Amino acid sequence: MGFVAATKLLESLSISRDSIDALIFVTQSPDYFCPASACYLHGQLGLSQTCLSFDINQACAGYLYGLYVAHSLCDSGAANRVLLIVGDTLSKFVNPLDSNLAPMMGDGVSATLLERSDLTYNNGVYSSPTQSHKENSKTCFIADSKNIKPKNLIKWKIHKNFDAAQTTKAYFELGSDGSKFYQLIIPEGACRVPTQEIITDPKIWQTNETRGLKDLYMDGAEIFSFAVSTYPKTFQSLLDYAQCDKDTIDYFFFHQANKYIVDNIMRSLGLQKEKVPNTTTNRYGNLSGCSIPATICDTLAPFADNGLDSALRVHLAGFRAGLAWGNALVTLDRGFRCQKVGIYE
Repeated sequence: MGFVAATKLLESLSISRDSIDALIFVTQSPDYFCPASACYLHGQLGLSQTCLSFDINQACAGYLYGLYVAHSLCDSGAANRVLLIVGDTLSKFVNPLDSNLAPMMGDGVSATLLERSDLTYNNGVYSSPTQSHKENSKTCFIADSKNIKPKNLIKWKIHKNFDAAQTTKAYFELGSDGSKFYQLIIPEGACRVPTQEIITDPKIWQTNETRGLKDLYMDGAEIFSFAVSTYPKTFQSLLDYAQCDKDTIDYFFFHQANKYIVDNIMRSLGLQKEKVPNTTTNRYGNLSGCSIPATICDTLAPFADNGLDSALRVHLAGFRAGLAWGNALVTLDRGFRCQKVGIYE
């Protein structure tokens, strides 16, 4: 899926593959433990040997982690073009008899191109357009899990003519609480043999015909508690740092874990319902790191098919496995284009 997404993306932009300086693949379901799946994709895509390639092991917060690293590479001048691929096929790690997880898990991959613009002077102030939005394009391919549904295609395309006078910084806030790593885990399958001394939660060891130790385990109650109690604090810390009033934000795109969690976060933060899209899981299931771009596509396509008439300030948020979370405050500039989720076969 990552190969198809990236190919469609580069072809739609007529981008030379030799111009890609970095390839980042964010996933928790890699094709191989060794080598990095990014290196495999590098070869399949025929990228230049000067293009650095690496994986990031992250799930639901993966889009925010990958976006932050890609922004940092561009902002530092280390790369002019970064290809960011984010996604998982977590349904492969869910027992089809598991009534808690099987009905909600979906598979999806997104491909994003970030391009660095030259540093410019704006009214005597040294400003970097890479701190806001470069010329971007995103294509996301969504394939449902073991539910009997068609595969789905998401296309998210952004074309921007940089205007230094309209530069708006992007802000990121990332965090993790590794003391609770076991609350969303696949206990077996990697190099460590799990023991009860390492994974102390007794519920994880209560296996049966619906879940083995090589299947995904989730402590739903604890994950919910984290999302609705801890997350709002990190949200507010980002707004405080950016000196931004939440009422000036046009949309809040949360990771679509499930509708109930997003609704509770929305109420806790006092957000307007029309600004918080929350239908992605009902349509495609929990798409892990790919759920944020999927939600953006379905939400903005009706009035961004031919490009936005004016810029939108949006908040992005991902959280769960790790426990890890991420927030970003970014601008979708005038001319941003996206298409509603369609069918991919």
